[in-house]
Amino acid sequence: MTSVQITEKLIVLELDCERWLKWDEHPAFVDGFQALQNTTAVDVVASVTGEGPVFIELKDFRAAAIANKKKFTSGSLAREIAANVRDTLAGLVWACGRGISETFHEGLTREFLERRKAHVILWLETDGFEIAGTLALQDAIRTALKPHIEAKVTVTSTLIEKRSASPLTWLRASGLPSTRLATRERRSTPRRRS
Repeated sequence: MTSVQITEKLIVLELDCERWLKWDEHPAFVDGFQALQNTTAVDVVASVTGEGPVFIELKDFRAAAIANKKKFTSGSLAREIAANVRDTLAGLVWACGRGISETFHEGLTREFLERRKAHVILWLETDGFEIAGTLALQDAIRTALKPHIEAKVTVTSTLIEKRSASPLTWLRASGLPSTRLATRERRSTPRRRS
């Protein structure tokens, strides 16, 4: 097992896995499957011991919390993540046997078909996201994936992982705090008088 670092904007993801690829930047997607109209992709696909196929989407809403708030309440974020997973799976299958895929594509696709289940992770950095909201979002993503894809869905963040009694031991993320959060922390820190 190797440990890799993947950077997506302000988030640095550290992943312990056998194999992985940045699917949304891979030539099989960018030069091939993405040619289909309105096709989307998750950020990372990986094969993790004990987890099987893992589809990871990284979102950083810290700098645009108000602009993205409606995505939570309307259900569009759950539908977006489900579409990314669905299209990624279709893209992996499409890439097999075309001379543009890697053995890993075929192995991951085979593993998904044998297990008939995947682990979908939304790593969602926000300036304040409650656990109750996380559970509701997990259920919404799971529902949006059904009936076509059976998945274990995890919505997490740096803050949630720090507070969790059972954090994901094979997945960690770090990143720069948003300007808004850093400003709020400076304002809330009491100043000492000299």
